[in-house]
Amino acid sequence: MALLLVELFEESFADIVNNSFDPVAYLSELKLQEDNDYDSLRKSNMPSHSSSLQPSVGNLEEIVRLFYKRPNVCHLALLPAETRYKGILTETNGVDMFDLEQDKNLLLFEKAKREDFNGSDIRLVGENTRQDCPVVLNIDHYDFWFLTHAEGSKEMVLPNSRESVEYVGEETLQGVIVFCFANCPWDNCPDGNILDGVANGTLAMKVNDQPVTSMSERIADNQDNCFMLFNEDGYKFTPDDDGRFKLLMRVKQPGHYLRISSVIIW
Repeated sequence: MALLLVELFEESFADIVNNSFDPVAYLSELKLQEDNDYDSLRKSNMPSHSSSLQPSVGNLEEIVRLFYKRPNVCHLALLPAETRYKGILTETNGVDMFDLEQDKNLLLFEKAKREDFNGSDIRLVGENTRQDCPVVLNIDHYDFWFLTHAEGSKEMVLPNSRESVEYVGEETLQGVIVFCFANCPWDNCPDGNILDGVANGTLAMKVNDQPVTSMSERIADNQDNCFMLFNEDGYKFTPDDDGRFKLLMRVKQPGHYLRISSVIIW
């Protein structure tokens, strides 16, 4: 594997020093290939099955078609997700992975647990692994949105304006929502950390004032705890007049808190 990487580096450096090589044009060519592949995926025939989805989510054939064919917004807290570096998620200028100053004001988890927040939006919080060093040693961070019982009800409105432009365009989201709780190292969560709060009564949720009545089984066998949301009528929530979804959340039991890594809406 190391030899292969060395050979790839050698070929890359040879291209860079070649006067006829235009890296900007090559990047555009690769982006065009990616767009063509994505377009081909959306126009291709549906797979015959999807073993990663659990039957409990409802009409499996319809949902698989939705997942493969329809636009979606992934409201993702993790770094180095492109949506955060470009500032799409936070509707800012973004984060430079080599400039710690831009990300320095992000509230870290240990401090967030001790402080209540009076704003209406749920807080984006940084994990505690950020290093106090003038040189960036680690750009991967499992950040999350954070809510405690003491804060009361907080909201998250999706998609934001930039997400609508980047990921939705002229199409309409169908209102199928997957909710991912931040994972715990080695599945060893501290007391009070909520993983499936709707089921055990520690979390109350509404989407555009429509109560979330239950969650599916875990959707995929991965590290994140991702579940599809249900209301009393099924698994689709109605967008507002602007095509958005307001998720209102409240931790119901003292001493408990919620950490969300991502929310995906189709």
